[in-house]
Amino acid sequence: ATNPSHKAQYDTLAKTYPNVVFHPEHQFQTQLKAILQNAPYTLFLVDDNIFVRPFSLQTACKSLGNDDNTLGVSLRLGTNTNYCYSLNQPQRIPQYTRTPFGLLSYNWSGEECDFNYALEVSSSIYRTDLIQLLLSQTEFTNPNTLEARLYDLLPALREPFPALLCYEKSVTFCNPINIVQTEYTNNRAGGKTQYSSASLSALFDSGQRIAVERYDGYNSRAAHEEVELYLKSGQNTGGAN
Repeated sequence: ATNPSHKAQYDTLAKTYPNVVFHPEHQFQTQLKAILQNAPYTLFLVDDNIFVRPFSLQTACKSLGNDDNTLGVSLRLGTNTNYCYSLNQPQRIPQYTRTPFGLLSYNWSGEECDFNYALEVSSSIYRTDLIQLLLSQTEFTNPNTLEARLYDLLPALREPFPALLCYEKSVTFCNPINIVQTEYTNNRAGGKTQYSSASLSALFDSGQRIAVERYDGYNSRAAHEEVELYLKSGQNTGGAN
């Protein structure tokens, strides 16, 4: 945490969700590599993810493990994501086949925009041993440089891992209402004052939380989409900052 106030808010989240292990960040690269040793699959998520429909992590991992040529499972892509927010342009839906587990499979190397961005840290599942191998070849200091380094390594994966999986309808999207990092400030994001990190921090301290149920069934048209934050009082829902 960058200050005592944010530290106290993380402590609140840790008490609210005792089944989640929170790791205070001291050295991002070293800690991430240590955490990755704990499971055969790794799901990367970020703080502005909102999940919109039920899905099975077990099914997603089984589908990934069923095909050695598959790179990963994107939870943010689907037949509904026909727009690329980051580049502010439409994107075509790939031709796909349906897997025995009900997910869609397509060749990411020939696609465009988000459908071609096959290594990312905002909502995708990968084999842990592959991620460990990739991370052994590079250096990084935070989530943004991690994703940048992974993207640099992506061309070497086109031939051995040409397929990427997703659900027919995306199960999550990112709501980029602000920027809290200082290294990639050109990344597109919203700029409304009421959604600044300071404003959201104050709302969190007042007991406000995101009403995640208000987004049930939402079909985002992009992996990133600015939407209104629906808030409610209570300590038993996700943090708003």
